[in-house]
Amino acid sequence: MFSNLTQNSVIYLLDLKGNPKVSSGTVERVSVPMPKYNSFNPGLEMVVDIVASISGERREFKGVPNGSVANFGDNAFVIAENKEALNSYVSAMLNNSKSVLESIEKHQKLVKAYEEAMQELNPEIKANAEKDKMLFDLQRQVAELTALIKSGNVKTE
Repeated sequence: MFSNLTQNSVIYLLDLKGNPKVSSGTVERVSVPMPKYNSFNPGLEMVVDIVASISGERREFKGVPNGSVANFGDNAFVIAENKEALNSYVSAMLNNSKSVLESIEKHQKLVKAYEEAMQELNPEIKANAEKDKMLFDLQRQVAELTALIKSGNVKTE
């Protein structure tokens, strides 16, 4: 729990901007746990404020939920009270990304199947798709003929 951190405890940060990067630092100060009132949830959540020096920079983290890991947004950062907690978080994110990559082929097939279903359900979509394909084929043929004419391999009369 973040509230158990003391001065000079090590804190870990995962920067999520761009390529994720791990850094660590030392805690300068941790506030006593205080309630965070939330009008949407009648229960109390305890939060702490943390001041730490990370990579030579003094950082203040306000309203940190009193747990082991706190995520401050997908494009921001994650802090953890210990290396194991951050390791678990990073491992979960790695597994999630691997899962997404493994599902690409499946979803490409689904997109094609759903597009075909949309064409069957909406004849105007099917007609437009057929017109687009015919136009693409004509453009390709004209480009090929133009290239042949320019190369001099075809006589024009």
